[in-house]
Amino acid sequence: MVQKRRDFLSSLLLWSLYQVWEGSQKALAQDLLAQVQSPFDSSRRFFVYIFIPDGLDCTLGLDPQVLPVGADEKDMFIEYQSDAIRKFGEIPLAPAAFHLGGFYREMAVVNGLFVSSTNNDHPSAQSYLKRGDLSGDLGVMSMTVERLFAEMNPFGVIASHPTLNANDLQLKSPITIGDSVFSGVLATRATVLENSIKESDLAYLNSLYKFLSSEVRLNSFNHWLKIMKSSQAKQLDSAMPDEIPEKRAIIVAASAFLAGVAQSAFVEIISGGIDSHSNHPGNHWQAQEKMWKTVATIFSFFKSIPFGSDGQSLFDRTLFLVATEFSRTPFLNSAQGKDHNPFTNSILLAGYGIRGNQVVGRSRLITRRQTANGEARHVATLINFETGQVAKNRTEAQGDHYQLILPENILVTVLKALRLPDESVINKWGHPALRRPISKILKPT
Repeated sequence: MVQKRRDFLSSLLLWSLYQVWEGSQKALAQDLLAQVQSPFDSSRRFFVYIFIPDGLDCTLGLDPQVLPVGADEKDMFIEYQSDAIRKFGEIPLAPAAFHLGGFYREMAVVNGLFVSSTNNDHPSAQSYLKRGDLSGDLGVMSMTVERLFAEMNPFGVIASHPTLNANDLQLKSPITIGDSVFSGVLATRATVLENSIKESDLAYLNSLYKFLSSEVRLNSFNHWLKIMKSSQAKQLDSAMPDEIPEKRAIIVAASAFLAGVAQSAFVEIISGGIDSHSNHPGNHWQAQEKMWKTVATIFSFFKSIPFGSDGQSLFDRTLFLVATEFSRTPFLNSAQGKDHNPFTNSILLAGYGIRGNQVVGRSRLITRRQTANGEARHVATLINFETGQVAKNRTEAQGDHYQLILPENILVTVLKALRLPDESVINKWGHPALRRPISKILKPT
């Protein structure tokens, strides 16, 4: 029975990969996928980083707001009435994020994430949020996680877009596993799920093939085709609606996790209407709601996949991080839009290692009458990392445990949730504030 399950999982992976690879990629996939015959390990845990670029208005989703006394629409434009905010357990959500409500027991929201004191451009803010490291020394969080798993995952990080370059791979810092030397993070370009492969990518694939070929057992091409044609292999595909963005990436990630050839994935979900510098009302709400609906569908998909023999699902063994690079300004500009706001942000953590039904952090509105330039600001506030309590006054905020939540803290929280050794990451940061996880949302080890 175990062998049949393993063959089934292998067929899921092989079939989904066959759908996204063409031409010269197939030979590489054939060699890499030889590892799907490795024993199924029900103790494994996984990481999926879902990144939504262009900057979500967090007041429409994870950080619902009510106008404070003395403020008006010129300070903060809110498209809904206060009674439209719904509370799922202890987690209040604004209308665009209602699709997440069914997962409140397994998810935690972090509000008041501080990104920058300046008006960041998209590339720098995205780099900071994707990496959790302002210095740029680390790769995307999914790569840091894969490296720290320190296991032989021949397929490396499953990536939906070619945004993970050779610098992210950190091939110059291999780790040793027995007699085999593998990079801490293998083959991101090899797992890019794009229809077109650039010439530079092919050169990279060829070099990667040479790097791995001596370490990976070869399977018969005919045997691969036989498994690939299995009717059972289409079950994962039919479980995901066709309209879901990056459907292929999600299917490949799930099947790779099940087959034991990867433990980490990075999925970027792109949609028009998010970067709403003009015509924000209505349009951004609709675009953001679509994004959260996609996230909820991904959660449901992972929940539908059994994992192990103790009744758990793949969702139970997977830590999800959902983030965007920054929020948006609280007021409408002259074009009826909202601009970039790096003073606060919101992220979502769900699944493995997370104590659900939690909201940590808070943002607050500074009205235009309180600022020097006459423009209102929506900003993060300091919190106590031990208790999750928000600083009530300036005196309390000066306590040792009070600080702003930064992307570095999110990365450390992810590593703690996954029970990964984080010394090699946090020791590079001099300030102890960067090394603190958000303990309140972590399950006890």
